[in-house]
Amino acid sequence: MSIPTAGLSGATLLHDDLGIDSAERVELIVGLEKEFGLKLGPEAEGIKTFGELCTYLTALQSRDAGEGRVNATF
Repeated sequence: MSIPTAGLSGATLLHDDLGIDSAERVELIVGLEKEFGLKLGPEAEGIKTFGELCTYLTALQSRDAGEGRVNATF
């Protein structure tokens, strides 16, 4: 999956602006889990914007860092 970074903002909609469909959403979630060593919960399915995704990942990373479980930083 290729996501253009030009014009990407917190308000960018994953589906409408980036064209990420349900299959690509699963691919994105799996890729993020592998990249950052995190386990995304079912609530990740409800994320609609790039900003929500960043906030969610940051919260997971902060939580997991406190537990010594994060493999990567961003």
